Parts: sequence; C-alpha cells; structure tokens
Amino acid sequence: SGVRVGVYPVTNAEYSCFLKDPHHSDPEFWPEAINDGWFSSDAIFVSVFSHWKKVQAHLRENPEYVENLCAYQNFDKKQCASLFYFLNLTEENLENMIRELYDHNLPVPIMWENPEYNNPSMPVVGVSVYEAIAYCRWLSKKSNSGYRLLSNDEWEEAANSNRRYAYGNRPNYRLMNTIESSWGGILPVGIISENKTREGLFDISGNLFEWTSSCYLSEEVHRGLDTQYICKGGSWVQDASRAVSTYIGRGKCWVKNIDVGFRICRYD
Repeated sequence: SGVRVGVYPVTNAEYSCFLKDPHHSDPEFWPEAINDGWFSSDAIFVSVFSHWKKVQAHLRENPEYVENLCAYQNFDKKQCASLFYFLNLTEENLENMIRELYDHNLPVPIMWENPEYNNPSMPVVGVSVYEAIAYCRWLSKKSNSGYRLLSNDEWEEAANSNRRYAYGNRPNYRLMNTIESSWGGILPVGIISENKTREGLFDISGNLFEWTSSCYLSEEVHRGLDTQYICKGGSWVQDASRAVSTYIGRGKCWVKNIDVGFRICRYD
C-alpha cells in the first residue's frame, strides 16, 4: 500500500513524549477536535450523555444480555460490579459523572495514572481518535516525516487478512490476548512472540483495538462528535471472534476505552 506500518502499537513511553511537549495542545494538531467541539464541555456532554442513556436503556430492557455478559463472557467481579453500578445510576448521577470526566477534556489517557495500564512498554489505551490523529500530526512535525493512522483497508492488508488471525486461521488463546486467555490484563507490546504477521507486525490479534482513519459509515463523515470510527484487532476484554482480522469494531470519536489505542504508519 506504499506505507510502512508500525511494528507495534504506539506505547505509553512514546505517547508520553507527546504529552511532555509544551506544544502538544497547539491548535495545528487538533483541527477536527476543535471544529467538532471536543474541547467544549457543553458540546461533548450532549453527545456523551445521549449515548450512555441509550446504552443504559438497552441494558435495562435486556436483562438476559446482562446476565450473559457476567455469566458467559468471563467478566470478573469488578467488571460485573461496574456494570450493575452503571445500570442503577440515576440520570442525575450519570450527568454528574460525565461532567466530571469531560468538563476539562484533555489529551490524557483515562488510565494514565493507573499502574495496571501505564507501564512504559504497554500500548497506550484510553485515547480518543482525536488524540491519535493529533499524535500523528505532532510526530510528523517533530520528525519532519509523514505519519498517520492506517485506513481500514490498509490495516487489513497489513494484517494479512487472508488469515483469520495474525499467526494463522484457528483461535489459539495462548497466542493472543483475548477474554478467553488467562492473561487477565493488557500486556506490554510484543510479549507474545508468536502473535505476529508474516511481515513481523506484533499484536495485530488481541490485546487492544486500534483506531483507524476510516469512518464506520461514509455518510457519518460530517456528524461531528457523533461520527463513528472503525477500530480493528480485538482486545483483552473482548472474545476471540473480534480479533479476526476482518472484524470491524467501531466507536464514536470521543470514546476513550481501556482497550482501544492505535498503530501508526509512515508515508513519504
């Protein structure tokens, strides 16, 4: 595809260089985020609140789905407790929680201070697609080279999509970090040496979802904060079916999840 793809997803160590640069918040790196109102607490509140209200209503109306999540998808006690806490939040409490999270929206990963996630050699997670794009622009300027996210098609090409997983066609829970594996958390990059493509790209299958530059639906390109972007690769809190190279995950552009980070590519 004419691009050179990162061997690993971007790590905490690499992302920290971005955050430590006093110019990381310069507007030149954030045009979409500024235009869409990502830095505006009122604008982002409307999008985030309406989204989580819909999720909450859906879960309340489908108790058997909640039961399946906890009983059959290996949710641990902490995850189940968090889910039921969310289900029982009043509208006022939900609003307060969202305002607390987004009133001062900054490009800092949501688990940046948590030792379970902030090991320098771990992939950075808890970043929105805006932050991933800004990092690419910042790195391009610092290095005088061109860096960006891969598109969905480029990601699948890099992942050898003629194989279901990076290492082969059959799910092997020893070779990738998904919910069926026994790892129980996100892993530093490259830890599972067999989990790589023929070209030597690590962590394509499992561990973390990776943002791409592709919108989930082409007509969503101009929907601002409600635009959904495709993410690929599966993760440690999702089942192995989502680690298949052709699986298309998605998230709104403000989403900062504990299992979503990004991989970059260099172009000339």
